[in-house]
Amino acid sequence: MDDIKCCSRCDSSCGCGGLSALICTEGEKTMTQQEEVTFRLSVREFFFLTNMLGIHYIAGFKDPFRGYLVEELEEEYEAVKRGLVERGFLRVIEGQKDSFEMDELLGVCLTTCGSNEAVYVNKRIKQEGDYEAFLYFTPNLVVERTWDELEGETVLAPVASAELSLNLLAKFFPLTLKGAVSFHANLPDMREVNWALLSMEEKQQLLLDKRVDPERVNYFVSLEKKAERRGSMVYWTRAGSYWEQEEYHYLQKGQDMLMITKPGGHELRIETYNPAVILKSLEKLAEKFDLVNKGA
Repeated sequence: MDDIKCCSRCDSSCGCGGLSALICTEGEKTMTQQEEVTFRLSVREFFFLTNMLGIHYIAGFKDPFRGYLVEELEEEYEAVKRGLVERGFLRVIEGQKDSFEMDELLGVCLTTCGSNEAVYVNKRIKQEGDYEAFLYFTPNLVVERTWDELEGETVLAPVASAELSLNLLAKFFPLTLKGAVSFHANLPDMREVNWALLSMEEKQQLLLDKRVDPERVNYFVSLEKKAERRGSMVYWTRAGSYWEQEEYHYLQKGQDMLMITKPGGHELRIETYNPAVILKSLEKLAEKFDLVNKGA
């Protein structure tokens, strides 16, 4: 693999970070807002650069070259490398044919993406818009990775420190509201991704099979169909080559609110929305960066 170093040059394009655009309040300016720095890379460019930096585990990202033959990989790598040089993200070090300098801030963002702690966030507000991203946490910097589906690019943006980012993330779920209707159902050995694939009729029948009151089941079905706001936070923690996940999702229509959680193990829970559960999950993440006593 080619040698790579970082230089102080920055050729990034500008744009506003999605996280700050959705949840940043007046007076809380993130790095993305202040400097308006983003980096736009194809999936293959992103993989190539992180691989050059020795980063092999990235939450929510899969190897786009899996299944390629060695000869095919060499051809693809050369094509990607030429494109990165042409775009100014890599520069050949003078007198060293196979060694490159990388944009310094881009290198920092890519290195941050290799963090062992990440949070997937997703929010959908009817008639207002959607937001989806991975946030990669280190003590001094959190990097946001979003997707431009039209251009087929992944977009990286430095957001803020872990402390400020946690304060912003705390506003992602409604923390001053509680669900108005009592609801509780445990679904052993059910993953949220499998739950999401079930039809509404299958979900309804599964809840009835778990002896959930039929009126409560109808309440869930109605909220699932008519929710005005939906949100997700999934905490990713790397343990060797494996990613452990804790999942928190909510549905809301006015005062009607439910949460679907998988805090660990193999049990999915559907219950009355309780912001204390979300706050506790955020505190667990803050503890990993020694931020609990700092007010994060």
